[in-house]
Amino acid sequence: MQERTKTGEENREKTDALTDLIRSGAQQLLAQALKVEVDELLATYADQRDEQGHARVVLSGHHPARGIQTGSEKGATKSQAVVTRNLAGRDQSGGGAGIRRVPQHL
Repeated sequence: MQERTKTGEENREKTDALTDLIRSGAQQLLAQALKVEVDELLATYADQRDEQGHARVVLSGHHPARGIQTGSEKGATKSQAVVTRNLAGRDQSGGGAGIRRVPQHL
């Protein structure tokens, strides 16, 4: 009796499906973790207002998608952009609005 072994192509199809499942799950987990971090940051500064009564820390869209390297392959993810309005107060020179971006790793 002769046994049939799977060819490389058949194995590759199963591996690719598994890799796709792992990759999409990892991207979803990373997106959720980034959202939680941004929500915590916003909650920390929720009570801070500027002279006009506007929130000092606000959402400002999303950063461009950035590549990430996982153990298996490369992927991409987007994070929310957060803008802070001069948390330390205006500088002594009376200069601009003092808007700065939160580091991209958040």
